[in-house]
Amino acid sequence: KSLLRGEVERAPHFITNCSELWACAYRNWGAMQGHTKLFASQWDANWKCIDLEKDPKELDPKSPACAALVPVAEARGRPFGR
Repeated sequence: KSLLRGEVERAPHFITNCSELWACAYRNWGAMQGHTKLFASQWDANWKCIDLEKDPKELDPKSPACAALVPVAEARGRPFGR
């Protein structure tokens, strides 16, 4: 499902740049809900959080609004410490 078209969805969505069908140079995982994006790359030690409405250029990944997205991302993404 495209996250770029239409209205902003209110349900949380798991996001990644890799899948069984698409190889990638480095892995990224996360979740999005509305204008909130939780994400991490394979070398990160913690999740980063962006409010895309307040920070559309993603310059300050320290928004406190992502707590509800952590279980969505960790259910399908790489948990830290593994």
